[in-house]
Amino acid sequence: MGITSNQITRHIKKRIMTGDLTPGERIPSIRKLSNQLKANPNTIQRSLRNLEEEKLVLTINRKKIVQIEKSIIEKVRIETFEKETRQLLAVLKNLEVDYDDFIHILKENY
Repeated sequence: MGITSNQITRHIKKRIMTGDLTPGERIPSIRKLSNQLKANPNTIQRSLRNLEEEKLVLTINRKKIVQIEKSIIEKVRIETFEKETRQLLAVLKNLEVDYDDFIHILKENY
């Protein structure tokens, strides 16, 4: 099974959040992304559509570019952080990890 659109979305989102893709920068073409990520072009297209729905990617003159507004990127970064944190906390609760142990590990590793 190949790479999923969700994996591609996370990959591109990470590149935007870390500044590897900067505001206003053109997103590589679907063909180029398809070759780089070894993914079906339809999967790439679906991922870019997801990023457009999140307002991280814009289409200007038929070209995909990274959102120009840094405030929107920051908002999505915070939303992503909160979502990932909630998922981590759910896993920790299922594993019955003690709160104090979690804080100790967090302090050691952050």
